[in-house]
Amino acid sequence: MHTTRMLLALGVGLILAIGTPASAPADTGYDVYKYSQPEDIANPVPVPDVDKPDRDGDLISPDDDDMSCWQACAANLLGAAGYGIGAPFVNPTPQQRADHIYGQLNTDLGYKNMGRCENAINYWLYTYGKNPADLNEYMPGNPYTDVTVEYKPEGLTLQGAASDYNFLLDELDRCQYVCVAFDYPEHCMALVGGNYYPDDGGVNQSIWHDSDRDNADSVVTMDDDVYTNAPMGGGSNAWILSDYVTAQANKYVTLCEGLNKPEYAVTNYDAAYYLQDTDQDGTWDPEFRVAGEKGSTYGEPDWNSDTEVVIPNEFVDDMWKEVFLLVDYKDRVAGRQEDVTLLVCGEAESRDPTSVKPSPDDGQLLFYWDLSDLDYQPQCESLVFPDAAYSTLDDYVKDWNVATNCVPEPATLGLLVLGVGALLSRRRR
Repeated sequence: MHTTRMLLALGVGLILAIGTPASAPADTGYDVYKYSQPEDIANPVPVPDVDKPDRDGDLISPDDDDMSCWQACAANLLGAAGYGIGAPFVNPTPQQRADHIYGQLNTDLGYKNMGRCENAINYWLYTYGKNPADLNEYMPGNPYTDVTVEYKPEGLTLQGAASDYNFLLDELDRCQYVCVAFDYPEHCMALVGGNYYPDDGGVNQSIWHDSDRDNADSVVTMDDDVYTNAPMGGGSNAWILSDYVTAQANKYVTLCEGLNKPEYAVTNYDAAYYLQDTDQDGTWDPEFRVAGEKGSTYGEPDWNSDTEVVIPNEFVDDMWKEVFLLVDYKDRVAGRQEDVTLLVCGEAESRDPTSVKPSPDDGQLLFYWDLSDLDYQPQCESLVFPDAAYSTLDDYVKDWNVATNCVPEPATLGLLVLGVGALLSRRRR
């Protein structure tokens, strides 16, 4: 392990796409858990494991200036979650999807800048996977949207109390896809194991992949640069990460099933607000991405203050409006209640949401406003946030995106139906 690279690299990834088997399979061997999802031992599915390439051709990998482990972790999570359909293959495997996404992140963000796994995940989702303007990558129905960051300032001990590490493994089983940060600055590794059986006395072992590929592979198609994690034995409940210089984790990132806005609204007008570093200067700034059929007509939202953002549109009589706002928070809070309101242009008082729906993992909220009481589509609305975290994205709010849809008034819709019926009648005669 190269100490210099470990001190410089940012981002850590743990990845798992499994369900916990009822019991440990007999004599399945090290490689089953190292390279596959063990729901079906007879027909294992390879788990994505992106490695930094030899970019300068000196046969030594990774290069000293390659800081892209945080992108490799993000690509692993996204590829395992089913994203990356634009990969240049027919029915791409999770590994091919992850490699494809990693290449996109390298191109867009550079590979010499440090960053965080969660930033890369959100950047890719809103630039590609959840962007209706991208016809190659757009996956509106993929449920993996809830990205949560959990900090452990005191450290998540992997070489101490078993309860800490068991908690981490439970996170893998609960959300399936997880990134973990070791020490500071962070270094990137990937947990691929899955044979964790806390209730039935199984082998309790997990496997860590290192994206740096420091050692030559004994099998060309597989990354052999791994480390074993297992109980220390001798009556101790502690875990040890073998052959690795650190045993402390202080942050993890989960990619879980979350919420999606309705596709009909997203394809009409969708504005995503998230951290971006497209100039590759290493500084991540909150910026908008606007898409949808009305994106070029309405334009970009405009901050009226650090707590109010104006969503532009065009005035249309005899049509009413509905607004969807999906907020992804950094933490998980069961029963979270955020005071986000909507101010219709021309009205004095802002409106409470018609409904608020939490994600299964309690990391997201989907706000919905039904403006059917108006017999017109207003020229604009403002989202009124409770604090500046929604504009700066440097606190508990990680990103958010808003979509709007226009619906004909019932009377107008009735006339439209009558007109279509008359036209069909004339055609039949």
